[in-house]
Amino acid sequence: GGGARAGGYERRCPYIVGFYGVFLTPDRTKLCAVLEYCKGGEFFGFATKNRFSEKTARCYFRQLITGVAYMHARGYAHRDLSLENILLDDKETLKICDFGLTVHMTDRKAKLQEEGEHRPGKIRYMPPEIFHMEPYNPFAADLYCCGVILFVMLMATFPYEMPTPDDNRFSHILSGRLRDLLKMWNLDHVVSSEAKDLLSGLLAYEPKRLTLQQVLNHPFVRAGAGEGGGAAAAAPRTAPAAPSSSTAVRGGGVEEAESKQSQQRQQQQRRQQQRKQIVTPGWFLAGPETMRAQVQNVTVTTLRGFVSSKDESVVAALERELVRTYHMTE
Repeated sequence: GGGARAGGYERRCPYIVGFYGVFLTPDRTKLCAVLEYCKGGEFFGFATKNRFSEKTARCYFRQLITGVAYMHARGYAHRDLSLENILLDDKETLKICDFGLTVHMTDRKAKLQEEGEHRPGKIRYMPPEIFHMEPYNPFAADLYCCGVILFVMLMATFPYEMPTPDDNRFSHILSGRLRDLLKMWNLDHVVSSEAKDLLSGLLAYEPKRLTLQQVLNHPFVRAGAGEGGGAAAAAPRTAPAAPSSSTAVRGGGVEEAESKQSQQRQQQQRRQQQRKQIVTPGWFLAGPETMRAQVQNVTVTTLRGFVSSKDESVVAALERELVRTYHMTE
C-alpha cells in the first residue's frame, strides 16, 4: 500500500523511516514489516520538553518539509503528520513514520470527502476543513500539520486545543491575528518576523494556505540552507516560557482557564505518553490468551501506580510477583 511504498523511499530520502522488507511468520499467519531502528524515539517528547531556538527549529523543519516534498512529488499525502509520527535516529535526524493513513493521488489538486464521522489525523494537528468534514486536499492538509509542528518547536506548546471558533486561540490564528496572540502571551519577541509570517501562512484556511513551493522558497526556510541535519540538536534550546495549552484568550487579554476538563485532557495525554514507554516482554506476547488475561488483571493496578509514581521498587515488586506466581522470567 501507500504506507509501505512511502517508507521504501527512505533509501533516497534520509528524512523518511527506512523500509527494508517484509516476511511471513513461520505459521504464515502474520505479515511483518522490517523498518529502520530509530534509537532516539518519538520526536514528541524531544520537541515539547524545551522550546527550540529558531536555528534548531528551522533545521528540523527543513528536514520535515524535505521529507514531505519527497512524498508529495510521488503523489503520496501522509494525512497524519504529527510530533508523535516523527522519530529520531541515533544522530537525532528526523524520520517521518506511520503511513497508515497515507493516500496516493495522481491529481495533486483533487479533493477528498470523508464519509460518516471519520476524520484522518489528530485533533490538535487537524486542518479546519477536515475537522468540519468539508472536502479537503490532503497535500494542503499535510502543510497545515507542518505548521502546527513548527509552532510547537518554537513555542513548546500547541497553538490551541480544538480547531473550532469556540477556541479563541484558534480564532485568532485563523483570522490572521497570530501576532496579536503572541503579544498577549508575551511571546512576540521569541521568534522572528519571518517565522511568524511562515506560521501565519501555514495555519490558514486552505485557499489562503501556502503551497509547498512557497514554503520551500520562504525566507525562514531558505535562511537555513547551510545548516546540517543531526547538528540541529547542538543548537541552543530554551526552557519553555510559552503558556500552557489550556491558556484561553478572552477579549483583550489572556485568562488562565485551568478548567477541570482541560486538566483531565492534559493528564490523559501524559498517561498515554507514559504508557508508550512500557515495553511488553516477548514471553508475555507469546503466551496463551488465558495467561495474558490473568497477568493483566493481576498487574493493572500496580502498573497504574507505576505510571503515576515511576517508583522503581514497584517495578521490582511486580517482577518478583510475576516470577513467583507464574514462574516466568525474561
